[in-house]
Amino acid sequence: MKQEITWICIALLAALPAFAAQPNVHPGQWEATIKTEMPGMPMAIPPVTQRYCLRAEDLVPKTQDPGQECQLLEHTVDGDTVTWRVKCDSQGMKTSGTGKITYAGDTYKGRIDMTMQQGDAPAMSMIQTLEGRRVGECK
Repeated sequence: MKQEITWICIALLAALPAFAAQPNVHPGQWEATIKTEMPGMPMAIPPVTQRYCLRAEDLVPKTQDPGQECQLLEHTVDGDTVTWRVKCDSQGMKTSGTGKITYAGDTYKGRIDMTMQQGDAPAMSMIQTLEGRRVGECK
């Protein structure tokens, strides 16, 4: 489930279209750390760190789980801050959420709040805190 949550986060970021006004972010190799909290879970979920290439024409990762469909409901760019609302469906798990990320050249910070529902099970809330930093040129 932890890996699926990580890919949901990346899919949410990938759902953002090209920005009309570009935030202050430098293309290259980026390292992102995602900290996930799920209220009611008996144990903490360890942070996940990943690297990806961020290009000038594609300012967000494009990784998405096969079979996962996400729909961007709305997004705004205000200076260096991007906010969005999204819903996804992945193998019977329905996810909806909001996100906000603020870029600062070679770093970013953000947060995603999601609600997940699978079948008749009670809905689960999840909060993801994002921190990224540019680590060099794409390989």
